[in-house]
Amino acid sequence: MSITDRHQHSVSRTLVIPVVFLVISFHALADGLARADSRPTDLATLVDQAVNAYVRKDGAAKIVELGPYGDAVLPYLKKYVSNANMDVRYAAAMIAANAESEAAIPILDSTLRGDTAMCDFLFECFSPEIVRNRGGIPVRDNLIWCILHGNGHGRIIVYPLLLTSFRNDPVVLEFLKGLQRMEIVAPSKIVSMPPLAPPAAIARLGAVAPPMSIPDLGECYVVEGHEVPYEFGLHLALANLHQRSDEEAVLWRLRHNDVTSINCTLYCARYVTNKRLLLALVELTKNHTLTDIPKPGTLGGDTMTDASYMRVCDYAVGMLTTTLQVDVGIPDLTAVALKKQPDHYRRITFDSLPPVRQYTEPELKMAYDRLKAAVEKMKDQ
Repeated sequence: MSITDRHQHSVSRTLVIPVVFLVISFHALADGLARADSRPTDLATLVDQAVNAYVRKDGAAKIVELGPYGDAVLPYLKKYVSNANMDVRYAAAMIAANAESEAAIPILDSTLRGDTAMCDFLFECFSPEIVRNRGGIPVRDNLIWCILHGNGHGRIIVYPLLLTSFRNDPVVLEFLKGLQRMEIVAPSKIVSMPPLAPPAAIARLGAVAPPMSIPDLGECYVVEGHEVPYEFGLHLALANLHQRSDEEAVLWRLRHNDVTSINCTLYCARYVTNKRLLLALVELTKNHTLTDIPKPGTLGGDTMTDASYMRVCDYAVGMLTTTLQVDVGIPDLTAVALKKQPDHYRRITFDSLPPVRQYTEPELKMAYDRLKAAVEKMKDQ
């Protein structure tokens, strides 16, 4: 029974119970209200402690501890949105993302304007529909700005994030197609957007935000010695518009077993709406090539062996079952691998989990059949 219910119940019985009990009920109500009033203050203190701990380089443990409070933490982050210290704003952004609420999007947008970390948070935590509906024009403009000023990882994922979230937006379509012609086609208000201050540690070195430029689409994003050109992200986005040349550019890399491109495409699976590409991703459940993605629970460094990494087929099953929301009738062995690593905001960390086993051949066959059937039933968007 709630505090209010107890109060109403006590009043309804005033004619038949001693007055002393009525007085006690009012005292209980007052105590309850006092406790309720104290909670925001306590939570505000916890938020301050989490931000300060991160800025002191004490890690993100206190940020993770705020997760159960959900979106109740969001009002206490507003004072950090325009803080001159990027480390402070980044801590606030992690707390907002960890709330796992779409109400966090405006805070992420304001806190990390023009920073590719915003792309990571939006990409990891929210569906394209939520990004569009809760982020709106400010987020759209910031994503375009990130492409013009951003770094490697941001440029790879931001293309499918931008197009899928704002699929029918003429500004987005003209901008992305302009990049293929090596032109900047964007409203002047985006082009002239000033960056927020860089992280304090970088600012102390005299660094500034990179100047606006047309991305060098031939430049490569390098992971574990493997290269993925920035243009792959653009191809992946425009393939959702069924532009044949972009479809073929993506499929070529998948067919030639380019592992880093495969990993990148599976990672972006939630933002792939092209049915032909999705069917190609389902075929990856037959691919036993090792990825460069460690299994949960592996230690890293010199201890890594081939057995420490996931296979393409295992990663594909985990990503596609999560993306397509398909029950493939087998245990989800790789879901924890989709979480952010401990330095970031996700609640489950690799180090606290045992290594996962590999899927068996019968399990992979069952997953393949059910995933393929699900995609074939989908309407091509």
